[in-house]
Amino acid sequence: MQHHQRGKSARRLRTRTSSASSQIPRHSGLTLLELLIVISIIAILAASALPSFTYWQAKTAADATTRVLFQQLQATREFAITAGTAVSLCGVNERGDCSLNNIIELQIFIDSNNNKIRDLQEDLLAHTTLPSRGRLRLNAHKVIRMKADGSSNTPASFIYCPQIPNLSLIRKVTISFTGRPYIAQLSAAPDNNSCPNS
Repeated sequence: MQHHQRGKSARRLRTRTSSASSQIPRHSGLTLLELLIVISIIAILAASALPSFTYWQAKTAADATTRVLFQQLQATREFAITAGTAVSLCGVNERGDCSLNNIIELQIFIDSNNNKIRDLQEDLLAHTTLPSRGRLRLNAHKVIRMKADGSSNTPASFIYCPQIPNLSLIRKVTISFTGRPYIAQLSAAPDNNSCPNS
């Protein structure tokens, strides 16, 4: 008899347990309120990170453009010394002309007639598209000319203006009379002629 009663009470206990667990509601997923809270947090984080991301993207573009420009100026000097003749570098605009402003690529060539443009019969030694997102301009001459000894009779500066208005991102690469390029230090507040919109 005790076995029989133990069996009944065990069944009752199982029945109570199973009916109690079937009454607990089960949630699978998020409520609309929880979803809106998560989306709001993500939006706040994204909005606070965007200015920093934009700055670092512009800084990377400025540094990359400066590095490529510096290397191409060194290459122009080396071509002149190696070839034993004058070699020119010009900044090319969207139309393909040597230009002071809106430079998007660099051409290194032997300007045999010294007309400060690359004619079709003149050798193109190198051609480089700049990785910039800003504006690059040359402040003095359309063409930088390196003599056979590596010196330059056209000292000038390339000025890179960033896409965002931040004076700390302005870059300047200067060519001295010796023909050596160097990255110039800008003053704390460059003049408005450097980058009018920055």
